[in-house]
Amino acid sequence: MAEMKVNVKMIKCFFYCFIITLSSLLIFKLSYAQTMPCIPKDRVMTTDEFKIAINNNNLLKQERMTVSDQSLNSHEIEMIELANKNQNSHFGGVFERGREIYNFTGDTLVVGGGKIAGMRGENDGKTVLIDNKTKELEINELIANLSSGKWTSDPYTGEIFKTYIEKKSYIQKLKRKKFIYKAAFTEKNKDILNRYYTLNIENAVRPDMLASIISESDTSSIPDKKFMHIEFENVPCEVFLNPKLYPILERITKPGGTIKLSVSYVCRRLIVPVVQATNFSEEFTEKIKAVVYNDIKKNDLTYGSYQIELSRRI
Repeated sequence: MAEMKVNVKMIKCFFYCFIITLSSLLIFKLSYAQTMPCIPKDRVMTTDEFKIAINNNNLLKQERMTVSDQSLNSHEIEMIELANKNQNSHFGGVFERGREIYNFTGDTLVVGGGKIAGMRGENDGKTVLIDNKTKELEINELIANLSSGKWTSDPYTGEIFKTYIEKKSYIQKLKRKKFIYKAAFTEKNKDILNRYYTLNIENAVRPDMLASIISESDTSSIPDKKFMHIEFENVPCEVFLNPKLYPILERITKPGGTIKLSVSYVCRRLIVPVVQATNFSEEFTEKIKAVVYNDIKKNDLTYGSYQIELSRRI
């Protein structure tokens, strides 16, 4: 009987220990779940959510770039607020007449952010056609002033024309110059139109498509696997903080295609947890480490941008 009592006590003891251990594990799991970030896939994170995501990110911990190491600066907070404010922007997905997307036979989409300056990616001018009218008006004014006798000297050098024939020869050179400019600009515009399809949020730059790349409704008319290459220029940081961007890029890029992100330095840690929650996570992590975090000088910059090329896996 004594042995049975001891065994019963031991069983009870083990049972109580098991209950306590299980309760502790559940409490730990719940508290862990509350601190670990769940990156939303259909909306931009709030400032507080970004802080939690950054603090729990392994790469940013390793690089001492968490919010515990360095508080969010005013630029970063501004980018988060703009991303939240503009996350549902739509521009209609309107095509330039004659430039409907189903007629485009090139393989590259260039996504532009308009002409506004600021904390944005590189701007190579691919989404803005060259306007020859300003140069043409300038040359026409020079010719008119010289022909009327208002000007008697070379407007660039100030050298006075000695004879009428000398002035007439100069005017003929200006006319040829105007023709050459127009021909050169026209050819460059043709090259841009043939090679690139441009999507922009600013109608004034005459894009092929007036649309937001983060808008599912704006981009719904772009066929699946349409482009072999996608490039970004002068696109604000806020766009890359929107998780809806990445599934859209996957859908419209051909398998094996490339996506070149041009991202401002102010985004260098905000973007990390967002992209790591997508199918681009592994490649992005390797490349941002090489491009930004392995370069101490770039790590401390706010202005400027870095370029990361991702691939659409088959």
